[in-house]
Amino acid sequence: MLVIKEAFEEKQIEQIRQLYESAFPSSEKKPFNLILEKRAMGFVEILVIEDEKKRFRGLLITILHKDMVLIDYFAIDEAYRGTGIGSDVLKLITSRYAKKRVFLEIESTVYEQVEDYEVKVRRKCFYQRNGLESMGYLVDLFGVEMEIMTFESKVSFEEYHEMLVYVYGEGIRDKIQFIRDV
Repeated sequence: MLVIKEAFEEKQIEQIRQLYESAFPSSEKKPFNLILEKRAMGFVEILVIEDEKKRFRGLLITILHKDMVLIDYFAIDEAYRGTGIGSDVLKLITSRYAKKRVFLEIESTVYEQVEDYEVKVRRKCFYQRNGLESMGYLVDLFGVEMEIMTFESKVSFEEYHEMLVYVYGEGIRDKIQFIRDV
């Protein structure tokens, strides 16, 4: 049995930091101290994924705004990938945020001639198998082309943009652009 809960213990934060640094490309990572700062301000939740014996299995970092929850970062410890934990965690997420519109960003799968295309397609298929669907638009997020996926709800580009600007400030307004519908 898995649990997701807020990470407050120093050991949990360090495990999350290490997985965060190894699991995501540098082009998609925020400074970890910024994530900690935004948590202290109440905008972000840093969640640890643990098994019934409190062994670390992964991380979940969410951004909260109004009735929306952005799964900003989600990673399973490499030793446990492919075991079904990711699907179980997505069920826990929908339960934890039952009254919210939950969504995430994935790297675009529109262009086949990009690096790691197969990995990106597998990731999108994983999310689709677990009940997420594309919002049908692409965004340029700090130079990375992303697609928005959500669980049975709609999140417009304007709402998504407003959320990030509200949390991270006016300085990022021009760093998030609508590209086109797909």
